[in-house]
Amino acid sequence: GAFSRRGASSGCHVRPKRRPRRARGSNMLEYDNSAFNYFAVTLAFLYVGPASWYVIGTLIDAFKPADNPDMKARTKSERRKTQKLKAEERGFAKLRTWPFIINAVLLVVALITIAVLMRSILTEGEIASFNPYTILGIDMGSTDKEIKRAYRTLSLKWHPDRNPNDPAAAERFMRIAKAYEALTDETARENYEKYGNPDGKQAMEISIGLPAWLVDERNQNLVLLIYLLALVIVVPLGVSLWYSSSTEYGEKNVMYKSYHNFKVLMQTDQQRQVRAFPEILGSAFEFSRISELKRSEQEAVAAATRGVAQVLRANKMSEVRLRCFDTDKSKKYMKYSITVNPHLVQKNTTLLLAHLTRCADDVLAPDLRRQLDEMLKISPGLVDAMVEMSQHLQHLHTLRTAIFFSQCLVQALFEKQSYLLQIPHFTTREVAHVEKGKGASRVQRLRDYIGQPHEVKKGLADFDLDQRDDIFSVLQLFPVLDVRTDVFVEDTSEAQRVVDLGDDFDYGDEAAGG
Repeated sequence: GAFSRRGASSGCHVRPKRRPRRARGSNMLEYDNSAFNYFAVTLAFLYVGPASWYVIGTLIDAFKPADNPDMKARTKSERRKTQKLKAEERGFAKLRTWPFIINAVLLVVALITIAVLMRSILTEGEIASFNPYTILGIDMGSTDKEIKRAYRTLSLKWHPDRNPNDPAAAERFMRIAKAYEALTDETARENYEKYGNPDGKQAMEISIGLPAWLVDERNQNLVLLIYLLALVIVVPLGVSLWYSSSTEYGEKNVMYKSYHNFKVLMQTDQQRQVRAFPEILGSAFEFSRISELKRSEQEAVAAATRGVAQVLRANKMSEVRLRCFDTDKSKKYMKYSITVNPHLVQKNTTLLLAHLTRCADDVLAPDLRRQLDEMLKISPGLVDAMVEMSQHLQHLHTLRTAIFFSQCLVQALFEKQSYLLQIPHFTTREVAHVEKGKGASRVQRLRDYIGQPHEVKKGLADFDLDQRDDIFSVLQLFPVLDVRTDVFVEDTSEAQRVVDLGDDFDYGDEAAGG
């Protein structure tokens, strides 16, 4: 605890209540409420500083005008997404987070505590410094005449007869009388000017900066109960929760349970096709904290499943099974200790397929769409974990497919969909029109469409000028890369290289996976 020192240099202190005399030869230290107040205020300020910086900084970031170059929209769709992101990340939406709410509440409590303690420090007689010159409003070394004049003026002003029913005035009058008494007695005045105390040089007292109620016999049971609760329950529980939470996550902040699910589902079939990866990703345990099984969502999930299945059939991808967990599979997965609810995996798979087939806005209810957006925010890290697990299992085909699935997830394109759908405002109708033709006029790759002059590009007849500007501006963003691959054996000379392949990289290279 903190210690309180009072001696020759600390001044005279008014003590309204005399402390009990300690037994002769006793070495027991006293508990000092005033010193504890100082100690508590110091601890509170250690939190108030950084907490104020965090709360004020968050408030400024939430309401100051944003000028983020990364959030400048280039198309109408990007402008809508930018406005949505600003609405989610700025204003009161930014303040509706548990870290901010907890820190704001604790900051208010700390400030109130500091105000109460400071008031106690300033008003408590135990630590109120007694300075007769300050009380009488005169300078040190004043003459007796000046002391008497000041005393007469102040005593008339603060006399209880002139200030009836005013405890503050009565207290002030008593302090004025004590100050006058200390300065009119030559010995007391000399002691004060030499040692800061009218009684002369004082022995130094040391006390423990903890509240006196801790050793009060009436509070012994309460103090013991609090001590036992903190030592036996609160501290072990806090350590246990921290340890259990820290052991749930592995590398890249991915849960070990998700690693286990990925390993089991990838290991059961080394020739996994890309159509199976939405199910594998949907088994991630992180999604169970975002997407929950609710009775109120059963109809919405069923409607979303039917809508996604219809889109899959329209794109000739009906072999993708939305009912991922039948009875046999459930038994098999139970054997491998997959702890995620099978029906939840089915729901997650439906949401991911809605994103991959670009029909989320059409088939998902608003709440399901919100869950999908939250899932997509953490999906890149989970897909990286799937790639890492494939590499660990040494399954080349699965590794290539996992990398291709990562591309599909970013581009919102699935197995057999055209890469031309990445162009703004393009639908399957415009894609079919662009790909129609024979010979050199037929466009199947995105880079071929980018390389065409604007005046000969197909699929633009139904778009207005603003939509065409969106399309042309996005097409200019795609880089044109030439990638050269060279396969060789390590530690061999240049002449001994066995294969030398040259190829151009394309955004829609079907050989990239699946």
